[in-house]
Amino acid sequence: MVVFIIYHNSNLAAYLIAISIYLYYQGKYKSVKIFVVENFATNRTTNQDFKPWCGVNTFDSLHYEYAEFLIQHLLYQVFLRNKEFGMVPLDKISIDRLPQQNYMNMDKPIRPQREQINISVAQNGHQSVALIYHPILVMNCLRQFMASTGKVVFTSIYGKSNLDNLLNSILWTNEDHTERIVLFDYTCDCPENSPNNYDFLVNSNSIAIRSINQRNDQQIPSSILWMPKFKTLTNIPLQNRLQYSLMDSSDKRIVTVGINCERYDQIESDVVSKLDIFYGLKFSDVTLHIIDELINFGKINILSERL
Repeated sequence: MVVFIIYHNSNLAAYLIAISIYLYYQGKYKSVKIFVVENFATNRTTNQDFKPWCGVNTFDSLHYEYAEFLIQHLLYQVFLRNKEFGMVPLDKISIDRLPQQNYMNMDKPIRPQREQINISVAQNGHQSVALIYHPILVMNCLRQFMASTGKVVFTSIYGKSNLDNLLNSILWTNEDHTERIVLFDYTCDCPENSPNNYDFLVNSNSIAIRSINQRNDQQIPSSILWMPKFKTLTNIPLQNRLQYSLMDSSDKRIVTVGINCERYDQIESDVVSKLDIFYGLKFSDVTLHIIDELINFGKINILSERL
């Protein structure tokens, strides 16, 4: 039995990583269990639970090593085919400046009154160039599905210092010492609790939206946070590569994998990670690569379904 523990500051990213591991290996191996350590610490003292409708383009996924699975299967076959996820594929998108108005409503964000994003809903998800979704809808569906499998466990801890208690509790439940744990720690370069409240930044960068071919069964919001433009305005690195390191415990029962971005950016860590699905899929891609590497190098032994 191999236990994978997912520890990420973003619950959205953690859920996407977990569902990627579960679906990718469920048909190949049977002795796998996944623990998702949910992070609610940042919401205890701030209002960072605000999440808007978001829009992303699909071009960032072209260089993924596991693109066939993550994009062709997970995104197109699972997310877009199940209406519960609430994802809307787009085949056309443009951003226009609205005519200058003499009066601006100062009780509302200024950007939605100055710009408008025009969209065309794609009839076929495979032909989409962009997506609209709500992070909470995606997270709720992922959590509900994974909890029903019996292979994914959700837990929470107060602070990173309590990770050792979680590891020990898993090890002690396996008396024959055959359990192997792989801890994926994606918080190596992140402060545990950020004092900043980015709700205003997110809200003020929302853009009004207009659909030219919306169907009655599709939910289109009045405004979205268009992630490519938001990342440009906040100077987030466009190509921020991931790097990782491996460390074995003294008894070889625990492998700790530290994964982080090459350049730390606080807005990317505190905002983008919690809203952008492709941020989570990027981490999913490198996580699948590492697991295959661990299997090939004999560091973990996962029983095949054929045995």
